[in-house]
Amino acid sequence: MNRGTAFFDEKGEIACTASGKGGGGAWGLLLDCLDKAVEPRWLLAVLNSGTLWEWIRLEGDPKKGGWRGVDKALICRLPIPVPSQEIQEHAARLTLRMEDKFKDKFFLETLSNDLNEIVTKAFKL
Repeated sequence: MNRGTAFFDEKGEIACTASGKGGGGAWGLLLDCLDKAVEPRWLLAVLNSGTLWEWIRLEGDPKKGGWRGVDKALICRLPIPVPSQEIQEHAARLTLRMEDKFKDKFFLETLSNDLNEIVTKAFKL
């Protein structure tokens, strides 16, 4: 299964458009009600992890061609753990480094593997 890529729009300047009928393929999350104990970049780390995309593969609505539908109902069921502040800050640093090195695919893949490892540990898998 191909994975999506999540980005953090700190300034609220990005708009996503989609038809809602299988087009577009983008969605956005507003963090207004996010628990203050959760670092927004921790959520970004979870959304970019292979662990989450494996969960979507298992829980998403199966479609022709093997892809999985991701809709509001599925997003609302995301089992997002809240690890220690130290783990969240470590994940935040990794996501910032990923943004800085986005054009360097090898480096990005290495950071992505590190990120996936800490998210998997947080899920206690």
